[in-house]
Amino acid sequence: MQDNFLRFKSFALSLANALVLSCVIGATPAAAAEGAASPASAARVTARPASAGTASEVHPLLAEQHELLEQLDDLVQKRQKLLASMRTLDGDQRDEVALQVRDVETDIRRMLAALIDLIEKMQQEGMDATMLSQRARDLVEAEAKLLRSNVEALEADVAALQKDQDKLDSAELVARKDRVAKQSAALDALLLDLNDNAERAQRVGIDASGDRAYLDKLVERRATKLAGEIKLSVDELASLRDQLGKTVAADKEKVQAQIAALQTKKDGAIASLTNIVALMNKRGLDDTTYSELLIRTTGQINTDTLSVDVIKSFYDHQMADAGKWLRESGPTIAFRAILVLAILLGFKLLASLVRRGVRRAMRRSEFGASQLMQRFAARTASVLVMLVGLLIVLWQFNIEVSHMLAGLGIAGFIVGFALQDVLGNFAAGIMILVYRPYDVGDWIEVPEAVGKVRHMNLVSTTIMTGDNQKLLVPNRKIWGSIIRNVTSEDTRRVDLVFGIGYADDISRAEQIFKEIVAADERVLDTPEPFIRLTELGESSVNFTVRAWCRIQDYWELRWHITRRVKERFDEEGISIPFPQRDVHIYHATAPGVAGSA
Repeated sequence: MQDNFLRFKSFALSLANALVLSCVIGATPAAAAEGAASPASAARVTARPASAGTASEVHPLLAEQHELLEQLDDLVQKRQKLLASMRTLDGDQRDEVALQVRDVETDIRRMLAALIDLIEKMQQEGMDATMLSQRARDLVEAEAKLLRSNVEALEADVAALQKDQDKLDSAELVARKDRVAKQSAALDALLLDLNDNAERAQRVGIDASGDRAYLDKLVERRATKLAGEIKLSVDELASLRDQLGKTVAADKEKVQAQIAALQTKKDGAIASLTNIVALMNKRGLDDTTYSELLIRTTGQINTDTLSVDVIKSFYDHQMADAGKWLRESGPTIAFRAILVLAILLGFKLLASLVRRGVRRAMRRSEFGASQLMQRFAARTASVLVMLVGLLIVLWQFNIEVSHMLAGLGIAGFIVGFALQDVLGNFAAGIMILVYRPYDVGDWIEVPEAVGKVRHMNLVSTTIMTGDNQKLLVPNRKIWGSIIRNVTSEDTRRVDLVFGIGYADDISRAEQIFKEIVAADERVLDTPEPFIRLTELGESSVNFTVRAWCRIQDYWELRWHITRRVKERFDEEGISIPFPQRDVHIYHATAPGVAGSA
């Protein structure tokens, strides 16, 4: 019965406010002059231009004015119909229609903002927008009254719903908490609408200081209330969870229902306080206490809650908690310090054994893990063992890890922002580790670096150049570009091009190439060598000679074939032409000199 009375009260108040707003929209100067026009027709009449010309002569802004006023009138009528239909509904159906009313009100406020934009456009173009400005001011003032009434009604509903909850059974309690959460979310949305309406009021020349003071008072009051609910819910949840472990099986269902209801209340209060903090930040109000509470409660950090003051306050509270803990736990710290030292030394020894064992297993693995993978796996296993040891140490001191994680979250955010380049190198190192484009000992070519890989880690790669220079290349620059691994395969092809003169014997030259390649034992039979006349150049006939060899024989074979070709060409009298140009010089005689001669 109480819920039904609250719903009827809220509905009646919303209907009355809607009627007031619709009267403001309908009360146009044109309607007052004609005396018999309805509100809807009056809105449409005043939107028409005074000229009786064709549609093509209507100014675009006047046409837009006509359309906006029509849409506002239609939306107000739609809201009235929805409110009227709520009289015959109850329960979930009534809530669904209430959501539709909320959507329509959102559209009305959006159209009102568009109307103010139109007024500013008309004023910029020198058009008379006096009557339309007055209309907008009336609408904004009516909207402010409507929003205040709705806020007061929702506050009363939420307060009434939170009474006598101890008399409800488990199912009713959960349903009541869910309804309170929905009403609280609607209340937060109305506060945001109040702020937006105050900004619209300022744009149309209305003194919005009273609305803003009213809004700031509401926001401060609601933030204080929500903070109290969150703290109380956290304490009650901790007590109930402790009680759950000591409760007999017959009563556990009741305790679990209470925990679920409290969790719902806590989640709703956190969501509402998050919205309120964002609004306080927008209004320039001090939100340090509430932002810190959100961080400590949820462990989450965002741009609305993070600031220097919040970090300082959070740090102060953490230091205060740490000091209290030291005072209470002082007598046992000496004994536990010895125990912790023994645990750390033991786990350090165990981590060293695990690291060596993992590396030995990776070397014997059939998967052929790279050296970087071997080091990474061994180091990861060692770190995991040490983390287990650290967790045991923290457990010995009864340290609350969640608070530490929240502090580490703030530090991680700051450090991550400062070291974003290092993290980019680390991510590239992970990709190199997974895809293995090269390994230690490979000869690679990357932008601005060519040489043999000497050392690899997750941040950088050390390359030794051919002239024994050490290059430290960030992994980000390597992974983000083309990587050429020259020594990754067992075999490699030697590609050579030789030119002979146009007057030389092509068949004989081809035979010489075949004899040189066949005589060298380093040339592999498979794939077969390739010897073809491939180009008629400007001054030579070019042969392409390709031969496969083992990777370690590449350079010696290349140099040997080049030398033997030159020697055999000299023996056989085959020329190796070079580019030539004929230069013709013409001597011209001046016309005047020729005539005199």
